[in-house]
Amino acid sequence: MPREGCSLKPGTKAFDLVPDDSAAYMQAVQAVEAAGISALGIENPEATLGSVIRVIEKDPTWGLPFLRERTDAPTHATLLQMLRSIWRGHRDRHGSDAWEGVTHDETVAAVYLAVSLVGFFQGNLIRQRTD
Repeated sequence: MPREGCSLKPGTKAFDLVPDDSAAYMQAVQAVEAAGISALGIENPEATLGSVIRVIEKDPTWGLPFLRERTDAPTHATLLQMLRSIWRGHRDRHGSDAWEGVTHDETVAAVYLAVSLVGFFQGNLIRQRTD
């Protein structure tokens, strides 16, 4: 999986006349993984989306650059929820007895979340706050 210069191309799978939801969801996850791993400086060649989530979980200074935020909805929590939603919703990625495919609506939602997250990471908008 590429670590730098990642582009998100889920439209080729999620929005085809005959969508391939599993492949599109995988593309969305991989794009967020690549962008997040690069932006956070994770050097582990085995890093995954879970690695990105753990780095941000451990340090509440990670967030978005809003100068004013609500104390009950900090950008750190919003960012984590977006990442966790994509990660948890990707049911068909890891083998288990409870395996089932993703729905088209889940896939489209994951793609739109991924577009935002990749943009945030590549635009250097996910950063550690110093205030």
